[in-house]
Amino acid sequence: VVSHLFPMIGHTMITDSKGMLYDFAGFLPAGGRSGVCRNVGIFGPGVRVLSVKPQLKASKEEFQDDWDEAVMAANQRFERQVHMGCINNCHSHIVFALNRLRCAALPRWLQWNSIVLAMAILFAGRFIPGRGCCFRAWYFLWPVLALWMLLRCWG
Repeated sequence: VVSHLFPMIGHTMITDSKGMLYDFAGFLPAGGRSGVCRNVGIFGPGVRVLSVKPQLKASKEEFQDDWDEAVMAANQRFERQVHMGCINNCHSHIVFALNRLRCAALPRWLQWNSIVLAMAILFAGRFIPGRGCCFRAWYFLWPVLALWMLLRCWG
């Protein structure tokens, strides 16, 4: 529901340089399964993409190795962690990986957090062709409709 009302703060996933998808769903101690799902989006396929570019001085191979290393470090850190909803969630998984990058063309002072990630997806993310048509057409209408419904229920 949150993804439909506020797409920029909905569920997030990350891929490695080869396109393998990693999705933090949360570890369930009784289940014994990893909290990071591979090649499965637990809420369906992605709709928006945020691309990170390499620094000008970094080679493509160097950037891909750095990216893969950051993604694997995030996966290892989150594979035994419980999903906590507003904290320690899918955004935390992505932010951990982005903060580990050394070869990305990003300002050195930038410290990724959930708010910065949501704003980056909102303003710099792009829709995947063929997906998210509903979001593209009604992107800014969803919050207005939600507020209207809320006020209507209270009044």
